[in-house]
Amino acid sequence: LEARDGLLFVRDEREGLTIHDISNPIAPFCLGSVPELPVSSLHLEGNLAYLAGLEVLRIFDMSNPASPEQIGNLPPLE
Repeated sequence: LEARDGLLFVRDEREGLTIHDISNPIAPFCLGSVPELPVSSLHLEGNLAYLAGLEVLRIFDMSNPASPEQIGNLPPLE
């Protein structure tokens, strides 16, 4: 879990990443997701999210958390 700017980023090794709007704690809601990637590690830096899966590191632009956009990846080392 990582929280910032009224958003909660929840990673899951089976379900991927979900982004929740928690600006109103009484009525949080799911804002967006990256469901196709199992996420074992998450790091946020500025508007970028680094999502490490089992075999790849993917980089997402989170400028629009309702619609994360993949902007790069690093394949596994051989």
